[in-house]
Amino acid sequence: MAPWQFMFLLGIATQVLKLLLYGIANRRLNLRVLVTTNGFPSLHAVVLSCLSIATGLDHGFRDPFFIATFIFTGVILHDLIKVQGSVGKGQATGLFLARAIDGEEPSAWSERWGDLLSDRGHRPLHVGIGMLLGILIAIAWGAP
Repeated sequence: MAPWQFMFLLGIATQVLKLLLYGIANRRLNLRVLVTTNGFPSLHAVVLSCLSIATGLDHGFRDPFFIATFIFTGVILHDLIKVQGSVGKGQATGLFLARAIDGEEPSAWSERWGDLLSDRGHRPLHVGIGMLLGILIAIAWGAP
């Protein structure tokens, strides 16, 4: 199997795992999680970590291909976590403004604003578990 095919299947498997985990936790299936990259585990973290480690196992950990994938994986995953902090600040600001407009009383409008932003971004735990999962899959895939 070509590496791109494996990464594609890994992405699909991650999303199905996410669907099952959120379905069990919420006691109902939410098909929306199939098209979101954030959540537990982070799709970016699983696929990029697996790609990076698989490149190191295939080409060697001193090879420029591994170094490039490792650096880009680190940059992207760092930015994912930083965006979560920005989203949280944006949500707090949005709720503050919504409550100010509504006269300090929560309303349907301010609750919708909060719901709109509440699940955006990647949490550090979701990225960390995704990275661990991706690394373990790469090691299992690269094992003779």
